[in-house]
Amino acid sequence: MLKLPGLIDPHVHVREPGQTHKENWDTATSAALAGGFTT
Repeated sequence: MLKLPGLIDPHVHVREPGQTHKENWDTATSAALAGGFTT
């Protein structure tokens, strides 16, 4: 197992308010954490 620092994605579009049928804060952060993004 490797321990690596988390990644940072500086360009994120969370579709709130108005387009939550595409993505909301909960789904965006869950997907980011699953992919190894921490900030």
